[in-house]
Amino acid sequence: LDTFRKLHPNEQEDFLTPTLMILIFIWGSPMFFRATSIIATLVEGHYTQICASGLASVVFDKALRTPAGSVKMEQQKEVDDEE
Repeated sequence: LDTFRKLHPNEQEDFLTPTLMILIFIWGSPMFFRATSIIATLVEGHYTQICASGLASVVFDKALRTPAGSVKMEQQKEVDDEE
């Protein structure tokens, strides 16, 4: 402060600006981080839902197109392999 008084003798000292800057830094930075992490989580959940529903529909369509008796049971496979 002494340096400021020597360099600017006719100006008043301003404590409001640095105080507001410190308050914005102390509370603004964590709030910004929290908001961006919430947005990232929401976007991730949205795209996960899209991928999971797409995968489920592909599996369901494949199950509908597969004939009922086309898959051999494990016991039948073992018997066929022994013969």
